[in-house]
Amino acid sequence: MTHHEMLDCPNCGKRTLHVRPSTSHLLHFFLSILTVGFWIPVWFIIGQRKQIKDECTECGGKVGWFGSSSGGNKSSKPTPETHVKCPDCRELVLKEARVCKHCHSKLIPQ
Repeated sequence: MTHHEMLDCPNCGKRTLHVRPSTSHLLHFFLSILTVGFWIPVWFIIGQRKQIKDECTECGGKVGWFGSSSGGNKSSKPTPETHVKCPDCRELVLKEARVCKHCHSKLIPQ
């Protein structure tokens, strides 16, 4: 299960969709009953660990309780060697791309 939320990404510098893994509490409740309570500490650890970081869908960077952390392409800014402008929407896309990720028009790789 996942939770989606629009957040300001410090890696991208813009407001993007972030995905947060969520815990299935019903499943953990039944596992706790089946194991006579031995699953409760595992349930607590999994619940705390998974809710710490939201992953940006644009850059892959993770935003936790204490700000930005690993992931993201903060250092890989678009350059003329790696990106070109789409002829239809004028957005930057990778040179190797076959389809524009913004307007879905077909591109001719250069």
